[in-house]
Amino acid sequence: MLRPKPVYLYLLLLIAALFAAALSSAAVEPELGPPPTLPDVAAVETAVNGDNLLYLPLINIPPEPPPWVDTQSRAAVQQFYLTEYLASEG
Repeated sequence: MLRPKPVYLYLLLLIAALFAAALSSAAVEPELGPPPTLPDVAAVETAVNGDNLLYLPLINIPPEPPPWVDTQSRAAVQQFYLTEYLASEG
């Protein structure tokens, strides 16, 4: 009569097979293709002047920071509060 083989033997073989597959795939390093190139000027003009629209994102310059306030002067702080702070609430 044949005895059934223990389950841990199958698990050990499965782990060994997965480890070998991982090592074989890790050994191959992918190679990068050629870098992208800029399109010709004629192709860009066709895209702009043709039926298709070309999307170019706008780069916004951040606004200038608010003026510096001398916090040691009560009059300067009050003036800033009245002109800048209250005006920005509405």
